[in-house]
Amino acid sequence: MDQKVALEEGLYQTTSRSDDCLPIVSKEETDKRDETLKKLTDLYKEVLKAIGEDPERQGLLKTPLRAAKALYYFSLTRQVLKAIGEDPERQGLLKTPLRAAKALYYFSHGYHVKLPELLNGAIFNEDHDEMVIVKDIEMFSLCEHHLVPIYGRVSIGYLPNKQVLGLSKLARVVEMYARRLT
Repeated sequence: MDQKVALEEGLYQTTSRSDDCLPIVSKEETDKRDETLKKLTDLYKEVLKAIGEDPERQGLLKTPLRAAKALYYFSLTRQVLKAIGEDPERQGLLKTPLRAAKALYYFSHGYHVKLPELLNGAIFNEDHDEMVIVKDIEMFSLCEHHLVPIYGRVSIGYLPNKQVLGLSKLARVVEMYARRLT
């Protein structure tokens, strides 16, 4: 792979010398991660079976993979703490990997929300043709480049074309998209 392309794809990290690059994630590491996630997913399926649940049931189809990703992320958080010079066994950090995994899930749960389910039929026929505006909807998200917080306010306006959406649903739509990397 061309070094410039690799830099643009974020596969390399520059060191103190601008022409010296170190790989961040090798193909072997990616394959190992995928293999680990597969094994953890299979393990969680067995756990579900052991407690009498059907892992192929509609509501549980994604649960084993989600649990595997959470556990994998949990272990990565411990590695990050070590890398910055912290002791993950220190009393104040013992629950940090779990809290970080829960926080990341909360900040990214918009990927799991389906718009039709969110709207839940709250589209109403109205003989209304003036602009509908909802202002100052609070929004919080994570920057997709650095995973740092972004917060602000959103205003939405639309022309209804004989149908209106329940006003509270607009804030929920903002929340759904804000809970994705932006």
